[in-house]
Amino acid sequence: MSSIHHTIARDRWQKLSLSNQLGNIGSEITRMRLAREGKNAQRLAGAGERVLELLDLSLTSDKTAPQLREFARLREVLADIIIESGYYTVPLQMLEKYCLDFALVARK
Repeated sequence: MSSIHHTIARDRWQKLSLSNQLGNIGSEITRMRLAREGKNAQRLAGAGERVLELLDLSLTSDKTAPQLREFARLREVLADIIIESGYYTVPLQMLEKYCLDFALVARK
């Protein structure tokens, strides 16, 4: 992606509410889960890369310290799942539900 497109995407992302950001992150987690269940390594890698990119964008925002800690911890756990180190034992489905619950809040 060119830097101008990346800047536009970053600016749009920063304007989203916390609920919208987490809802979108939840959609990528869903893609990760489906790719993992379908044993599609290429799609799993792509979804994993996108979810980490979205979390990185969230971490560079002007959110409050507690919100930033939440994004940082979520990124830490998802990165662990992606590299399969086994440090965290959080099921991907649990993270998916957590984030998608925010999508429901954002719709209201």
